[in-house]
Amino acid sequence: MDDKEKDKDQPKKDIVVEEKEVVPYKKQYIAADDLELNVREVVQVGINGEKVVTKINGVIAKEEVRKEAETEIIKVGTKPKIEKRELDFSVEKIEDDTLPKGTEIIETNGVKGVEETRTEYFVDSQTGEVTSTTTTKTIAPTNQVVRVGKQEKEKPAEQSNKNQFQTF
Repeated sequence: MDDKEKDKDQPKKDIVVEEKEVVPYKKQYIAADDLELNVREVVQVGINGEKVVTKINGVIAKEEVRKEAETEIIKVGTKPKIEKRELDFSVEKIEDDTLPKGTEIIETNGVKGVEETRTEYFVDSQTGEVTSTTTTKTIAPTNQVVRVGKQEKEKPAEQSNKNQFQTF
């Protein structure tokens, strides 16, 4: 009997191989509005895990996690940006013939307005990508209204004529 025939009669032995593999840690990003825009701060350091892969005759038969990976947690700065701009009021003058010429009376006080532009930032928890939205809110100014006198003073000569009596 030759060697080939002997091999046929004996059962084949399985080839079992165990391989250690690294399980990479994941990253999680969280928004932090107390940090300036895009400043990054590691809160928890990520740690790789480990698994053992058992292959029989080159085919994966079993995977066993020996050590779980620990997620790295990173705070990303999303402090809102707020810009305020004052809006000046206008002065509206209205002529008033009941007031003496040169007299000015403020009927309505002027109030400055405000334009506020607010940019808020958001973080994708998987990628760490920062996106933003901007809104603008306006409080319009209140115009100042001033009454300006236009009445002319009567001349003394005209006044004396008005007060005289005519006799017939």
